Amino acid sequence: AVVVFERPCGTVDYLTGTNCEDSPYIGGAICAERVALAKLREIPHKRVRDIYIVTDRPQYITPGVLCREFMSGCVDDCTLIHMMGSKTRRTATLEELHPCASLYAKVPRDKVVSFAEELSGRCTKAVGKDRWNKVYLAALQATSHDNKDELHPIRYAAAVLFDDDTYEVAWQDKAVEYGNTIDAVTKLFHLIQSVAKWVPADSARAPQVLMHVDQFGILHAPFAQPRALLSENGFGSIVCPVHRMDGTLGTITIADLVPDGPAIF
Repeated sequence: AVVVFERPCGTVDYLTGTNCEDSPYIGGAICAERVALAKLREIPHKRVRDIYIVTDRPQYITPGVLCREFMSGCVDDCTLIHMMGSKTRRTATLEELHPCASLYAKVPRDKVVSFAEELSGRCTKAVGKDRWNKVYLAALQATSHDNKDELHPIRYAAAVLFDDDTYEVAWQDKAVEYGNTIDAVTKLFHLIQSVAKWVPADSARAPQVLMHVDQFGILHAPFAQPRALLSENGFGSIVCPVHRMDGTLGTITIADLVPDGPAIF
């Protein structure tokens, strides 16, 4: 990956990154884009102009969902991502590749609580259908279990509603080392998978709606890891209610949260 950026003096420069796959398990590896962008953090007052992702295989490779999420915190949504293979290429904005990025993506940690409180005041709290409201309130109440505020001040919980009107709830488990945290939707993934696919066919329940909420009642799209897990395992039709920056409420499916998902085979 190549990140092209502009220094305050107007000079255009670039940084490169390559995959780091030395970890003994796949989840410990890191992609080329994040390697390059981590270097960029040490350069003050820069403006990212373009990001290039290049492969020698015929088909271009899109950035993974974790990469898209990481980019959303450090470059503008309108930044162009150029994806190139030996025979195909595509250019898209970050916003096109990563819709419904976190509303807190570029908010400094010491300001995120006051930002969330102000945003919450604009947000529509009724999510429409009665059964949706019941699930929303259950998830909101569950945020109280994510109580290690000294590690991060935002608490998250999630709930999934099945087609028989039953639902299940989980909350985020924070860990001291960032990457060991388990987000609320990821905690629900195994349950969704087992209920929908592994139980006898006559008792299977189809997941329909997924809600991911913080302690201020703001509904967020799932983070990168569960977006990838759900979309890659056949759960793209699940609907997620999400708040927008203006406080209005919309919905989006898991499939639409991962447009042009990465494929290497």
